[in-house]
Amino acid sequence: MTDKRSETKKMNGDSDTVMEFPCEFPLKVFGYDKEQLQTVVVGIINAHVADVTISEIRSRPSKTGKYIALTIIFSVQSKHQLDLIYNDLSSHDTVLMSL
Repeated sequence: MTDKRSETKKMNGDSDTVMEFPCEFPLKVFGYDKEQLQTVVVGIINAHVADVTISEIRSRPSKTGKYIALTIIFSVQSKHQLDLIYNDLSSHDTVLMSL
């Protein structure tokens, strides 16, 4: 007998992760310019997640104001989507780091 979670993971190709999909995912991104960074990150998410629902965007500047940290919570369907998003974020000049 298999449980529904195992079947969902297999359908999404996510048997190698402990996360259950679909889920709300908190993506943390660090960069320089708040406005540009937010536009870039939301654009990358939109490119990989059809009909994305972003439930929350929080920003916090560094002590000196030189950097900004964004936390974007959105619905993700699979580990593959997350991998694509992280790959695009890591290759973008505006993004310094993502978690």
